[in-house]
Amino acid sequence: MAYAPEAKASPSPTPAAFNATHPKTIEGQVFAIDFRTGAMTVQTASGKIDVTVLPSTTIQECKPHFTSSAGCRPGFYAISDISKGASVYVTLSQNGAENRAQVISILK
Repeated sequence: MAYAPEAKASPSPTPAAFNATHPKTIEGQVFAIDFRTGAMTVQTASGKIDVTVLPSTTIQECKPHFTSSAGCRPGFYAISDISKGASVYVTLSQNGAENRAQVISILK
């Protein structure tokens, strides 16, 4: 009878590797955007931040200095609605060194 080693569960990611429970927000202007790869660079007051826009990212249009979703227009928006120079407010989660956009509010 052959001995089968016990299966071990793979280690779960550490909080530093994936931090979706503590999202951060940034506000600034779109410095660069690549629609093909979903890469966006936002110029904030403290510097440029690279952001990955995923298919699951919610994109909305809001009034500047909105304080709730009441200042946002309902509808479907896509990455193609974001242009270079647009003012944006982005909620991010991190996967390692990658900043992933959860919500992008285009400020109009």
